[in-house]
Amino acid sequence: MLGADVNIQASINDADGTVVSAEASVNGASLGLLSAAPYQWTWNAIGSGETTVTVAATDNEGNTNQVNRTVSITDQPLVTEITSPASGDVVAVGKAVTVTADVSALQSEVTSTELFVNGLLVATDNTAPYQFSWTPAAIGSYQLSVTGKDTQGNSASSTSVTVSAKSVVQPKHKLIGYWHNFVNGAGCPIPLNQMSKDWDIIDIAFADNDRNSTGRVHFNLYDGDIRSTCAPIDPVQFKKDIKALQAEGKIFVLSLGGAEGTITLNTDSDEAAFVESLTAIIKEWGFDGLDVDYESGSNLVHGSQIQTRLPRALKAIETNIGGDMYLTMAPEHPYVQGGMVAYSGIWGAYIPLINEVRDTSIYCMFSYTTTVGLLTLIRQVLLLKGL
Repeated sequence: MLGADVNIQASINDADGTVVSAEASVNGASLGLLSAAPYQWTWNAIGSGETTVTVAATDNEGNTNQVNRTVSITDQPLVTEITSPASGDVVAVGKAVTVTADVSALQSEVTSTELFVNGLLVATDNTAPYQFSWTPAAIGSYQLSVTGKDTQGNSASSTSVTVSAKSVVQPKHKLIGYWHNFVNGAGCPIPLNQMSKDWDIIDIAFADNDRNSTGRVHFNLYDGDIRSTCAPIDPVQFKKDIKALQAEGKIFVLSLGGAEGTITLNTDSDEAAFVESLTAIIKEWGFDGLDVDYESGSNLVHGSQIQTRLPRALKAIETNIGGDMYLTMAPEHPYVQGGMVAYSGIWGAYIPLINEVRDTSIYCMFSYTTTVGLLTLIRQVLLLKGL
Protein backbone atom coordinates (compact mmCIF):
# COMPACT_ATOMS: atom_id res chain seq x y z
CA MET A 1 0.00 0.00 0.00
CA LEU A 2 1.19 3.53 -0.72
CA GLY A 3 3.45 4.80 2.05
CA ALA A 4 3.83 1.41 3.75
CA ASP A 5 7.20 -0.08 4.70
CA VAL A 6 7.60 -3.32 2.75
CA ASN A 7 9.96 -6.09 3.88
CA ILE A 8 11.76 -7.71 0.92
CA GLN A 9 13.27 -11.12 1.68
CA ALA A 10 15.29 -13.44 -0.55
CA SER A 11 16.64 -16.98 -0.19
CA ILE A 12 19.94 -17.28 -2.09
CA ASN A 13 22.08 -20.43 -2.36
CA ASP A 14 25.07 -21.55 -4.44
CA ALA A 15 25.44 -25.31 -4.88
CA ASP A 16 29.13 -25.27 -5.87
CA GLY A 17 30.44 -22.11 -4.24
CA THR A 18 29.53 -19.19 -2.02
CA VAL A 19 27.32 -16.14 -2.38
CA VAL A 20 29.48 -13.00 -2.37
CA SER A 21 26.82 -10.30 -2.57
CA ALA A 22 23.14 -9.62 -3.02
CA GLU A 23 21.48 -6.37 -4.02
CA ALA A 24 17.81 -5.37 -4.11
CA SER A 25 16.50 -2.55 -6.26
CA VAL A 26 13.16 -0.97 -7.07
CA ASN A 27 12.73 0.32 -10.62
CA GLY A 28 16.53 0.32 -10.87
CA ALA A 29 17.16 2.26 -7.64
CA SER A 30 19.33 0.26 -5.23
CA LEU A 31 18.12 -0.56 -1.73
CA GLY A 32 21.55 -1.70 -0.65
CA LEU A 33 24.24 -4.36 -1.13
CA LEU A 34 24.51 -7.25 1.37
CA SER A 35 27.42 -9.68 1.73
CA ALA A 36 25.80 -12.26 4.02
CA ALA A 37 22.44 -13.75 4.94
CA PRO A 38 19.78 -12.94 5.95
CA TYR A 39 19.08 -11.17 2.68
CA GLN A 40 16.35 -8.67 3.49
CA TRP A 41 15.67 -5.03 2.80
CA THR A 42 13.04 -2.47 3.79
CA TRP A 43 11.40 -0.40 1.07
CA ASN A 44 8.98 2.46 1.52
CA ALA A 45 6.32 2.12 -1.19
CA ILE A 46 5.99 5.43 -2.99
CA GLY A 47 4.44 6.38 -6.32
CA SER A 48 1.58 4.45 -7.82
CA GLY A 49 0.93 1.72 -10.36
CA GLU A 50 3.16 -1.20 -11.30
CA THR A 51 6.67 -1.31 -9.83
CA THR A 52 9.50 -3.77 -10.55
CA VAL A 53 11.40 -5.21 -7.56
CA THR A 54 14.70 -6.93 -8.42
CA VAL A 55 17.10 -9.03 -6.35
CA ALA A 56 20.47 -9.78 -7.97
CA ALA A 57 23.17 -12.09 -6.54
CA THR A 58 26.85 -12.76 -7.36
CA ASP A 59 28.94 -15.78 -6.33
CA ASN A 60 32.66 -16.30 -5.76
CA GLU A 61 33.21 -17.23 -9.43
CA GLY A 62 31.63 -14.03 -10.71
CA ASN A 63 28.39 -15.68 -11.82
CA THR A 64 25.29 -13.53 -11.45
CA ASN A 65 21.58 -14.18 -11.40
CA GLN A 66 18.53 -12.06 -10.69
CA VAL A 67 14.83 -12.38 -10.04
CA ASN A 68 12.23 -9.73 -10.92
CA ARG A 69 8.81 -9.31 -9.40
CA THR A 70 6.13 -6.82 -10.43
CA VAL A 71 3.97 -5.33 -7.69
CA SER A 72 1.24 -2.69 -7.79
CA ILE A 73 1.19 0.29 -5.45
CA THR A 74 -2.19 1.72 -4.53
CA ASP A 75 -3.68 4.07 -1.97
CA GLN A 76 -6.83 1.94 -1.76
CA PRO A 77 -7.30 -0.41 1.22
CA LEU A 78 -9.14 -2.96 -0.95
CA VAL A 79 -8.30 -3.91 -4.54
CA THR A 80 -10.35 -6.15 -6.85
CA GLU A 81 -9.42 -7.38 -10.34
CA ILE A 82 -10.89 -9.98 -12.71
CA THR A 83 -8.09 -12.25 -13.95
CA SER A 84 -10.17 -14.43 -16.29
CA PRO A 85 -11.86 -14.11 -18.75
CA ALA A 86 -10.34 -11.11 -20.49
CA SER A 87 -12.20 -8.36 -22.31
CA GLY A 88 -12.87 -9.42 -25.86
CA ASP A 89 -13.08 -13.15 -25.09
CA VAL A 90 -15.80 -15.14 -26.84
CA VAL A 91 -17.74 -17.76 -24.86
CA ALA A 92 -20.33 -20.33 -25.85
CA VAL A 93 -24.01 -20.05 -25.02
CA GLY A 94 -25.03 -22.76 -22.58
CA LYS A 95 -21.48 -23.61 -21.54
CA ALA A 96 -20.23 -22.76 -18.04
CA VAL A 97 -17.63 -19.99 -17.84
CA THR A 98 -15.21 -19.86 -14.92
CA VAL A 99 -14.61 -16.29 -13.72
CA THR A 100 -11.55 -15.79 -11.48
CA ALA A 101 -10.59 -12.71 -9.50
CA ASP A 102 -7.80 -11.34 -7.31
CA VAL A 103 -9.11 -9.54 -4.24
CA SER A 104 -6.61 -8.04 -1.77
CA ALA A 105 -7.39 -6.31 1.53
CA LEU A 106 -4.24 -4.37 2.47
CA GLN A 107 -5.28 -3.37 6.01
CA SER A 108 -7.74 -6.09 7.01
CA GLU A 109 -9.27 -9.35 5.70
CA VAL A 110 -11.55 -10.04 2.72
CA THR A 111 -14.99 -11.14 3.89
CA SER A 112 -16.84 -11.73 0.60
CA THR A 113 -16.71 -11.40 -3.17
CA GLU A 114 -19.62 -11.12 -5.60
CA LEU A 115 -19.88 -11.60 -9.37
CA PHE A 116 -22.20 -9.28 -11.29
CA VAL A 117 -23.25 -9.86 -14.90
CA ASN A 118 -24.83 -6.86 -16.60
CA GLY A 119 -25.34 -5.40 -13.14
CA LEU A 120 -27.13 -8.44 -11.68
CA LEU A 121 -25.64 -10.51 -8.85
CA VAL A 122 -25.16 -14.08 -10.09
CA ALA A 123 -22.65 -15.70 -7.71
CA THR A 124 -20.68 -15.24 -4.48
CA ASP A 125 -17.45 -16.69 -3.12
CA ASN A 126 -16.13 -16.02 0.39
CA THR A 127 -12.95 -18.09 0.22
CA ALA A 128 -9.74 -17.52 -1.73
CA PRO A 129 -8.89 -18.28 -4.49
CA TYR A 130 -11.98 -16.42 -5.68
CA GLN A 131 -13.78 -17.97 -8.62
CA PHE A 132 -17.33 -18.18 -9.92
CA SER A 133 -19.25 -20.21 -12.47
CA TRP A 134 -21.59 -18.42 -14.85
CA THR A 135 -23.44 -19.81 -17.88
CA PRO A 136 -24.57 -17.36 -20.59
CA ALA A 137 -28.14 -18.19 -21.57
CA ALA A 138 -28.36 -16.25 -24.82
CA ILE A 139 -26.32 -14.74 -27.62
CA GLY A 140 -25.05 -11.26 -26.86
CA SER A 141 -22.54 -9.06 -25.06
CA TYR A 142 -22.07 -9.28 -21.29
CA GLN A 143 -20.40 -6.99 -18.76
CA LEU A 144 -18.73 -8.85 -15.88
CA SER A 145 -17.54 -7.24 -12.66
CA VAL A 146 -16.51 -8.48 -9.23
CA THR A 147 -17.03 -6.62 -5.96
CA GLY A 148 -15.01 -7.39 -2.84
CA LYS A 149 -15.73 -6.44 0.77
CA ASP A 150 -13.47 -6.47 3.85
CA THR A 151 -13.78 -6.54 7.63
CA GLN A 152 -13.47 -2.74 7.84
CA GLY A 153 -16.59 -2.28 5.73
CA ASN A 154 -14.69 -1.25 2.60
CA SER A 155 -16.09 -2.26 -0.79
CA ALA A 156 -14.24 -2.22 -4.13
CA SER A 157 -15.41 -3.23 -7.60
CA SER A 158 -13.20 -4.38 -10.43
CA THR A 159 -13.01 -2.79 -13.85
CA SER A 160 -15.70 -4.39 -16.00
CA VAL A 161 -14.76 -7.11 -18.48
CA THR A 162 -16.79 -7.45 -21.69
CA VAL A 163 -17.31 -10.88 -23.26
CA SER A 164 -19.46 -12.03 -26.17
CA ALA A 165 -21.55 -15.20 -26.16
CA LYS A 166 -22.26 -17.05 -29.38
CA SER A 167 -24.36 -20.08 -30.17
CA VAL A 168 -22.64 -23.35 -31.03
CA VAL A 169 -24.23 -26.27 -32.88
CA GLN A 170 -22.35 -29.52 -32.32
CA PRO A 171 -22.05 -31.78 -35.38
CA LYS A 172 -23.76 -35.17 -35.21
CA HIS A 173 -20.53 -36.94 -36.11
CA LYS A 174 -17.30 -35.63 -34.58
CA LEU A 175 -13.82 -35.78 -36.06
CA ILE A 176 -11.28 -36.53 -33.32
CA GLY A 177 -7.54 -36.00 -33.68
CA TYR A 178 -4.33 -35.67 -31.69
CA TRP A 179 -2.32 -32.45 -31.41
CA HIS A 180 1.30 -33.37 -30.83
CA ASN A 181 3.10 -31.52 -28.04
CA PHE A 182 6.44 -32.74 -29.39
CA VAL A 183 8.50 -32.98 -32.57
CA ASN A 184 8.12 -36.12 -34.68
CA GLY A 185 8.13 -37.20 -38.31
CA ALA A 186 4.99 -35.15 -38.95
CA GLY A 187 6.88 -31.97 -38.12
CA CYS A 188 6.77 -29.27 -35.46
CA PRO A 189 3.96 -28.59 -32.98
CA ILE A 190 1.72 -25.98 -34.59
CA PRO A 191 -0.15 -23.11 -32.93
CA LEU A 192 -3.76 -24.10 -32.34
CA ASN A 193 -5.01 -21.15 -34.40
CA GLN A 194 -3.31 -22.70 -37.44
CA MET A 195 -5.09 -26.03 -37.00
CA SER A 196 -7.71 -27.14 -39.52
CA LYS A 197 -11.24 -26.24 -38.47
CA ASP A 198 -12.36 -29.72 -39.55
CA TRP A 199 -11.36 -31.16 -36.18
CA ASP A 200 -14.13 -31.25 -33.57
CA ILE A 201 -12.42 -32.91 -30.59
CA ILE A 202 -8.72 -32.24 -30.12
CA ASP A 203 -6.68 -34.51 -27.86
CA ILE A 204 -3.60 -32.68 -26.58
CA ALA A 205 -0.84 -35.30 -26.48
CA PHE A 206 0.53 -35.90 -23.92
CA ALA A 207 0.60 -35.33 -20.17
CA ASP A 208 3.52 -36.91 -18.30
CA ASN A 209 3.60 -39.21 -15.32
CA ASP A 210 5.78 -37.89 -12.48
CA ARG A 211 9.29 -39.31 -12.81
CA ASN A 212 9.30 -40.17 -9.10
CA SER A 213 6.13 -42.26 -9.50
CA THR A 214 4.13 -40.29 -6.95
CA GLY A 215 0.87 -40.47 -8.87
CA ARG A 216 1.14 -36.83 -9.91
CA VAL A 217 0.73 -35.87 -13.56
CA HIS A 218 2.42 -32.93 -15.30
CA PHE A 219 1.70 -31.01 -18.48
CA ASN A 220 4.63 -29.09 -19.99
CA LEU A 221 3.79 -27.23 -23.18
CA TYR A 222 6.42 -27.62 -25.91
CA ASP A 223 9.19 -25.09 -25.24
CA GLY A 224 11.69 -26.02 -27.96
CA ASP A 225 14.49 -28.57 -27.86
CA ILE A 226 18.13 -28.90 -28.92
CA ARG A 227 17.37 -31.51 -31.58
CA SER A 228 15.21 -29.32 -33.81
CA THR A 229 14.62 -25.76 -34.94
CA CYS A 230 10.91 -25.92 -34.07
CA ALA A 231 9.63 -22.77 -32.40
CA PRO A 232 8.27 -22.98 -28.83
CA ILE A 233 4.52 -22.77 -28.34
CA ASP A 234 3.57 -19.64 -26.41
CA PRO A 235 1.49 -20.72 -23.35
CA VAL A 236 -0.48 -17.46 -23.16
CA GLN A 237 -1.51 -17.68 -26.82
CA PHE A 238 -2.18 -21.42 -26.43
CA LYS A 239 -4.74 -20.70 -23.69
CA LYS A 240 -6.31 -17.88 -25.72
CA ASP A 241 -6.60 -20.18 -28.74
CA ILE A 242 -8.31 -22.86 -26.67
CA LYS A 243 -10.89 -20.34 -25.43
CA ALA A 244 -11.52 -18.96 -28.91
CA LEU A 245 -11.91 -22.40 -30.47
CA GLN A 246 -14.13 -23.63 -27.63
CA ALA A 247 -16.42 -20.72 -28.39
CA GLU A 248 -16.70 -22.19 -31.91
CA GLY A 249 -17.69 -25.56 -30.44
CA LYS A 250 -14.30 -27.26 -30.42
CA ILE A 251 -13.54 -29.60 -27.52
CA PHE A 252 -10.07 -29.94 -25.99
CA VAL A 253 -9.03 -32.88 -23.84
CA LEU A 254 -5.64 -33.71 -22.34
CA SER A 255 -4.34 -37.12 -23.39
CA LEU A 256 -2.83 -39.49 -20.84
CA GLY A 257 -0.46 -42.21 -21.90
CA GLY A 258 0.65 -42.84 -25.46
CA ALA A 259 3.07 -45.48 -26.68
CA GLU A 260 5.61 -44.69 -23.95
CA GLY A 261 3.26 -43.29 -21.33
CA THR A 262 3.06 -44.67 -17.81
CA ILE A 263 0.72 -44.26 -14.85
CA THR A 264 1.20 -44.66 -11.09
CA LEU A 265 -2.01 -45.65 -9.30
CA ASN A 266 -1.07 -48.22 -6.68
CA THR A 267 -2.00 -46.56 -3.38
CA ASP A 268 -4.49 -44.10 -1.91
CA SER A 269 -1.73 -41.48 -1.93
CA ASP A 270 -1.08 -42.08 -5.64
CA GLU A 271 -4.77 -41.76 -6.40
CA ALA A 272 -5.13 -38.51 -4.43
CA ALA A 273 -2.09 -36.99 -6.20
CA PHE A 274 -3.38 -38.14 -9.59
CA VAL A 275 -6.78 -36.51 -9.01
CA GLU A 276 -5.40 -33.30 -7.48
CA SER A 277 -2.77 -32.70 -10.17
CA LEU A 278 -5.05 -33.37 -13.13
CA THR A 279 -7.84 -31.24 -11.65
CA ALA A 280 -5.36 -28.35 -11.36
CA ILE A 281 -4.06 -28.86 -14.92
CA ILE A 282 -7.55 -28.89 -16.43
CA LYS A 283 -8.48 -25.70 -14.59
CA GLU A 284 -5.22 -23.93 -15.43
CA TRP A 285 -5.24 -24.66 -19.16
CA GLY A 286 -9.01 -24.70 -19.73
CA PHE A 287 -9.32 -28.26 -21.02
CA ASP A 288 -12.78 -29.81 -21.36
CA GLY A 289 -11.67 -33.21 -20.09
CA LEU A 290 -9.27 -36.10 -20.58
CA ASP A 291 -8.27 -38.77 -23.07
CA VAL A 292 -7.21 -42.20 -21.79
CA ASP A 293 -4.58 -43.70 -24.09
CA TYR A 294 -2.66 -46.05 -21.82
CA GLU A 295 -1.03 -48.84 -23.78
CA SER A 296 0.80 -52.10 -23.07
CA GLY A 297 3.68 -50.46 -21.18
CA SER A 298 1.35 -48.88 -18.62
CA ASN A 299 0.51 -52.11 -16.73
CA LEU A 300 -3.22 -51.47 -17.12
CA VAL A 301 -4.18 -55.16 -16.88
CA HIS A 302 -6.93 -57.23 -15.33
CA GLY A 303 -6.74 -57.31 -11.55
CA SER A 304 -4.34 -54.36 -11.28
CA GLN A 305 -4.71 -51.43 -8.91
CA ILE A 306 -4.73 -49.19 -12.00
CA GLN A 307 -7.81 -50.93 -13.40
CA THR A 308 -9.58 -50.55 -10.06
CA ARG A 309 -8.56 -46.99 -9.22
CA LEU A 310 -8.59 -45.25 -12.62
CA PRO A 311 -12.38 -45.09 -13.12
CA ARG A 312 -12.85 -43.80 -9.56
CA ALA A 313 -10.16 -41.16 -10.12
CA LEU A 314 -11.74 -40.02 -13.40
CA LYS A 315 -15.11 -39.60 -11.68
CA ALA A 316 -13.48 -37.57 -8.89
CA ILE A 317 -11.81 -35.28 -11.43
CA GLU A 318 -15.14 -34.76 -13.19
CA THR A 319 -16.73 -33.76 -9.87
CA ASN A 320 -13.86 -31.40 -9.09
CA ILE A 321 -14.26 -29.48 -12.35
CA GLY A 322 -18.00 -29.09 -11.94
CA GLY A 323 -19.24 -32.08 -13.93
CA ASP A 324 -19.86 -32.43 -17.67
CA MET A 325 -16.33 -33.67 -18.39
CA TYR A 326 -15.56 -34.92 -21.87
CA LEU A 327 -13.73 -38.24 -21.91
CA THR A 328 -12.17 -39.93 -24.92
CA MET A 329 -10.31 -43.22 -25.06
CA ALA A 330 -7.96 -44.71 -27.61
CA PRO A 331 -7.24 -48.26 -26.45
CA GLU A 332 -5.26 -50.65 -28.60
CA HIS A 333 -7.79 -53.15 -29.83
CA PRO A 334 -6.60 -56.07 -27.62
CA TYR A 335 -7.82 -54.02 -24.64
CA VAL A 336 -11.43 -54.07 -25.90
CA GLN A 337 -12.17 -56.32 -28.88
CA GLY A 338 -9.44 -58.62 -27.61
CA GLY A 339 -11.82 -59.62 -24.87
CA MET A 340 -13.58 -61.69 -27.56
CA VAL A 341 -10.48 -63.88 -27.75
CA ALA A 342 -9.32 -63.89 -24.10
CA TYR A 343 -10.12 -62.07 -20.87
CA SER A 344 -6.91 -61.78 -18.89
CA GLY A 345 -3.81 -59.59 -18.86
CA ILE A 346 -4.37 -56.75 -21.33
CA TRP A 347 -7.09 -58.67 -23.21
CA GLY A 348 -10.34 -56.84 -22.58
CA ALA A 349 -8.72 -54.82 -19.74
CA TYR A 350 -10.43 -51.55 -20.80
CA ILE A 351 -13.92 -53.08 -20.68
CA PRO A 352 -14.45 -52.63 -16.89
CA LEU A 353 -13.09 -49.08 -17.16
CA ILE A 354 -15.46 -48.18 -20.00
CA ASN A 355 -18.37 -49.69 -18.11
CA GLU A 356 -17.59 -47.71 -14.91
CA VAL A 357 -17.46 -44.32 -16.67
CA ARG A 358 -20.19 -44.90 -19.24
CA ASP A 359 -22.29 -42.04 -17.79
CA THR A 360 -19.58 -39.52 -18.75
CA SER A 361 -19.55 -37.95 -22.25
CA ILE A 362 -17.30 -40.66 -23.69
CA TYR A 363 -15.93 -41.22 -27.18
CA CYS A 364 -14.00 -44.44 -27.68
CA MET A 365 -11.59 -44.81 -30.62
CA PHE A 366 -9.81 -48.10 -31.18
CA SER A 367 -6.20 -48.28 -32.33
CA TYR A 368 -5.54 -50.80 -35.09
CA THR A 369 -1.93 -49.79 -35.71
CA THR A 370 -0.48 -52.84 -33.94
CA THR A 371 -1.10 -56.59 -33.64
CA VAL A 372 -2.90 -56.82 -36.96
CA GLY A 373 -3.49 -60.52 -36.42
CA LEU A 374 -6.40 -59.79 -34.10
CA LEU A 375 -7.87 -57.39 -36.63
CA THR A 376 -7.82 -60.19 -39.21
CA LEU A 377 -9.65 -62.45 -36.73
CA ILE A 378 -12.31 -59.79 -36.07
CA ARG A 379 -12.83 -59.33 -39.82
CA GLN A 380 -13.34 -63.08 -40.17
CA VAL A 381 -15.96 -63.04 -37.42
CA LEU A 382 -17.77 -60.12 -39.09
CA LEU A 383 -17.69 -61.88 -42.46
CA LEU A 384 -19.17 -65.02 -40.92
CA LYS A 385 -21.97 -62.86 -39.50
CA GLY A 386 -22.56 -61.30 -42.92
CA LEU A 387 -21.47 -57.82 -41.75
